[in-house]
Amino acid sequence: MKQNRALTILMALAMILAGTATAMAGHGRGHRGDMGFGGHGHGFIGKNFVRALDLSDEQKAAVGTILKANLDTIKTRMDAVMAARENMAGVIHGDSPTEEAVRAAFSQVASAREELVVLRFTMMNQIRTDVLTPEQIEKMAARQARRAERTGKMKERHAEKWAEFVEWVDSLIPSDTGESDTSE
Repeated sequence: MKQNRALTILMALAMILAGTATAMAGHGRGHRGDMGFGGHGHGFIGKNFVRALDLSDEQKAAVGTILKANLDTIKTRMDAVMAARENMAGVIHGDSPTEEAVRAAFSQVASAREELVVLRFTMMNQIRTDVLTPEQIEKMAARQARRAERTGKMKERHAEKWAEFVEWVDSLIPSDTGESDTSE
């Protein structure tokens, strides 16, 4: 019975991991849309950014100049993230994946994402210091606070989904074995 339980849990975790890898292979397009530089995700240097902060024409031109100067680097780093995600999905869904190979592939994704995040930070910092007024910086901080609030709500939903998942895993195990007590 313990072997069946372990196998069931292993299969459930494999399904979750496969779903995660598939989602990650989607190049960052999740439920909030394109996560790149001009999209609706956390790129934050796109149309919504310009619109929300009500930039003057001069400020828009300055932001455009900063973005234009970095376009090649942006593209290179975004392509690196996509390639690393595709590689990881290929490793996970390959014929005989190993933990070591999955870890190595994930490290490549993390490294590529890190480079992209640092680039975004560098550009955003330049925009903050060279382009925005103190009022616009405050407005941006308020937007970030609202985003943090939404993140808190998302964490609550995640906890609920986790509880549902644990309940589902428990439902896979016959109750007469006495093994369905899973701690979180």
